[in-house]
Amino acid sequence: MKIFKIFLLSLVIVSCGKSDDVPEDVIPKEQLVPLMLDIYLAEVKLSNLQIVRDTAVSIFETYEGYLFEKHNIEKEQYMNSMTYYYDHTEELELIYEALLDTLTVRETKLKAIDDNKKAKLDSLKKNK
Repeated sequence: MKIFKIFLLSLVIVSCGKSDDVPEDVIPKEQLVPLMLDIYLAEVKLSNLQIVRDTAVSIFETYEGYLFEKHNIEKEQYMNSMTYYYDHTEELELIYEALLDTLTVRETKLKAIDDNKKAKLDSLKKNK
């Protein structure tokens, strides 16, 4: 069911394309989602560390620069794009739905891997 939702959302995003009123420097949704996912995951990882806030901010700013470079996006372009999407909430909602679906798929895969590891350990314990 989740895979169907992701497929359907991908079709919607692709079929929407760029309309005439979208500024040229706005990052397309399909390029923005992976960047936002990386930023979100970095924020979560940092929040789990027990370090001073100033240190966390410094680390995040450095890592954020790496993420912008990795995704070939300038920070100013990202900020302008987010401003655009905040003003176009229907499109922003699609972005957040894609993020949520991606995180759900990742969580499902990680749970399956974890369950598989537990099953192997249980099997080894039974054989001893």
